[in-house]
Amino acid sequence: MDEQDFIQELEQYSALLTQHNAEVVGCTKEQVRELEAFHKIQLPTFYKIYLRYFGVTAGTLFLGSDAYYDSLIGSDNITQGFIELLHENNITPPYHL
Repeated sequence: MDEQDFIQELEQYSALLTQHNAEVVGCTKEQVRELEAFHKIQLPTFYKIYLRYFGVTAGTLFLGSDAYYDSLIGSDNITQGFIELLHENNITPPYHL
């Protein structure tokens, strides 16, 4: 899966969620920078793309998990948790995430 395919998949999920009256809010660039600073890492590009679409809230998508900004800012291992959530929701993560 390349970057454009990943973006298209996220846009489709976003549209579906908003059609069902779900609030969908992505992270700002500043929030992404805060996550990187907090974890002292450079987040993978595809993870940043995900955060841009669903980083703050996305209705029932990943509900009850630590997939959103408020939880991620204090989490120890956000990348592995995110990959597991993608698999659990039948989303194929990019090969280099």
